[in-house]
Amino acid sequence: MSQIHYHSITLEEMVSGSSIIVTARQMQPFTSTVTIPLEKKNHEGKLVELPPYEKFYRHFEVTKILKDPMKEVKKGPVAVAEAHFENSLDLHIEYHLEGLARSPEYRSYNGEKDVSDLAEAILFLHCFDELSFAFDFSWESIDRIKEVKKFLNKNRKEKLFKRRVRW
Repeated sequence: MSQIHYHSITLEEMVSGSSIIVTARQMQPFTSTVTIPLEKKNHEGKLVELPPYEKFYRHFEVTKILKDPMKEVKKGPVAVAEAHFENSLDLHIEYHLEGLARSPEYRSYNGEKDVSDLAEAILFLHCFDELSFAFDFSWESIDRIKEVKKFLNKNRKEKLFKRRVRW
């Protein structure tokens, strides 16, 4: 099987690179999985049944929305999918269908605690078809909320300045 290579990012990079930032509390059950059955055609065009993919979710109750320009999140319960789901699914299929074991490179954040150890956390998310973590391990302790807000304000000021410069 492949090995994942992580490139560490800073808190400021995570704030800048996330389209949605919220504070949230864990819900019970905290985790769930969805089994995705897979059938694909191999090189000979024959339909092959592959081992299913287990898609991983974490469940939270959003308590505050810090960044959400597209208004995709509301306060209340949410299920957050793993980061890089589509790529992970493709790698799973390639491995089982063709024997390929590519090693992906992902950006990740190295916070002090795992999200399961935090009663309330700041979550850094994206929303395409569904909510997902923006990066691997993209959460931080609520204790660092002031820093996150500082970076958010800095990003807003930089965007405002860039708009003014273009005019």
